[in-house]
Amino acid sequence: MVQRLQVLLGWCALLSLSSGCAPETLKIHVPPTGVQSVNQEDLRRAYWALEQGADPAQWWSRRAVQFHLEKVEGCWEYTGQTDNTSIVVADQTPMQLTIMASLAKAVDRTVQENSWQFCLQGDTQLRGRSQVDLTQRDSPAFTAVNFTMLEKDVQAILKQEMGLY
Repeated sequence: MVQRLQVLLGWCALLSLSSGCAPETLKIHVPPTGVQSVNQEDLRRAYWALEQGADPAQWWSRRAVQFHLEKVEGCWEYTGQTDNTSIVVADQTPMQLTIMASLAKAVDRTVQENSWQFCLQGDTQLRGRSQVDLTQRDSPAFTAVNFTMLEKDVQAILKQEMGLY
């Protein structure tokens, strides 16, 4: 009887180890990717830091490294599966950099067909296949920004202009 129980427990353990477990069942937090990664808290934190005087170029460089982007020809690049490259361009304003950081976060840890270059205005010759131009967006004061709408706007850019879901 004891031997049968040990054999049964051994088979159960082997079966559970070989079948794998979803991270959620083990209570491991897996950060969202794509459109689901955009959230108001990140937008607020980024906008606030930039409005309070953080150096825009240094701030963007630190964020780009966090999103596993590589410095290429003055821009930061996410390498996709093909040679097609699309470009996101922003000035060094709080609104534009906040949006660009959210777009970069959305492609981080995803599989993309296109490569994406995230460039500060003036850092590149804009040789990409297509372009997401953020340079026309104003930067109102932090207290005037509707972060609920900004979150929806960034998600719309991801879906409509970048093809992410």
